[in-house]
Amino acid sequence: MISPDGQKVAFVPDPNMDAPFDSDEWYPTLVADRQGNIIARFDGYSEPTWTPDNRLLVSGRGDTAPFGLYLSDADLQTLTRIDNEQIKGFAEHPDVDNQGRRVAFIYNQEIWAINLDGTNFEVLYRDPSPLSYPVWSPDGKAIAFLAYSATDPDRTPFKSMFIYDIAKQNLHTLTIQSEQFYPQG
Repeated sequence: MISPDGQKVAFVPDPNMDAPFDSDEWYPTLVADRQGNIIARFDGYSEPTWTPDNRLLVSGRGDTAPFGLYLSDADLQTLTRIDNEQIKGFAEHPDVDNQGRRVAFIYNQEIWAINLDGTNFEVLYRDPSPLSYPVWSPDGKAIAFLAYSATDPDRTPFKSMFIYDIAKQNLHTLTIQSEQFYPQG
């Protein structure tokens, strides 16, 4: 994930790589500069995404770091938990809106959101099918997301893509369920 200023990249190394990282079961979130130097490391955290002002948002995995959403300072030195310990499990696929005010994420297979200041923790959308990869619209009024087949135990491939208008509580289907696609190519 490239930072908004284009100067840094945050990533979690592929666990299939033969990389010299000595975390227990999970690889850390790493931040590298344009020269490839690792400038920050966050053990126990994954799902990195950037805020518009170049702070990093990560999710605590519950192993070496408590579950929850954490926001870095501008220097990437410290993380502060933003959810007031309301998240009790893994928060997946966070996405910060373009205004840098809210983050949407998957929690308990539902789409949730919280303000970056820790207020307004709420469910945005529930569905019987497991949901994934929520992404804010540019104006912050809708969320696009993917849904798995509720009967597919491996949760692949994705079956449907949707846009949910938050204010109108209106769901728009973008793909039909017979289509199969993978979000990352």
